[in-house]
Amino acid sequence: MQSNKTLLSNGKEDIYSRSKDIGKTLNELLEEAEIPASDLKDHRYHEATTIFPHLYLGGVGACTAQNLQKLGVTLVINVAEECSIKKYDPNEGITELKLIIHDRVDEPQFQSFHKLFHEIDLVEKKNTKCIVHCMRGRSRSATVVIAYVMYKLKLDLNNAFQYVKTKRTIIGPHGDLKKQLLQFERYFLKTESNTLWHYLLTPVESSNQNQQPNKPINKENN
Repeated sequence: MQSNKTLLSNGKEDIYSRSKDIGKTLNELLEEAEIPASDLKDHRYHEATTIFPHLYLGGVGACTAQNLQKLGVTLVINVAEECSIKKYDPNEGITELKLIIHDRVDEPQFQSFHKLFHEIDLVEKKNTKCIVHCMRGRSRSATVVIAYVMYKLKLDLNNAFQYVKTKRTIIGPHGDLKKQLLQFERYFLKTESNTLWHYLLTPVESSNQNQQPNKPINKENN
């Protein structure tokens, strides 16, 4: 049986097929390929981290009604396909927006980024708070938040990443999402990256970075 790391290097189709065969999500396989099993149980994944006064980053475990009310959060932004919409009581004053950020995709997700930026900015204007989450607050939601910091503070990718990493040390966008951030930096700042992120990509990811974009892999396409 191939390891998750081998499947990861073989390409999207292999790891997607593997996820269906063993009943795990694509994100679970990517996490297991990149993180030691003991670290996957780190309690910090389920805590909310303050990024700005109006914005938190966290895992799904941080999104209990009790915790959100304590933080003053009124909007929950869920970017994880496998995380179902929570039904908060109307009296709790919490709403949820779900907009999926894909783990393995070559096509830019900038339109989704900007939709989420708009919602986060509205929260700030209303003087309320929101949280962006995926399963662990490590990769997909962290990608959105890093991109938002680039947009909000007009920072390049390296500085935006360090800004978020300083606050939430456990972040680590997956390979395709690193590429998405590099592409967003070029799109947003209109310049080639001079960061070290190119060297953080695996050889396979680096060789595929400039290939013709493909659509996200999903069940409908298989």
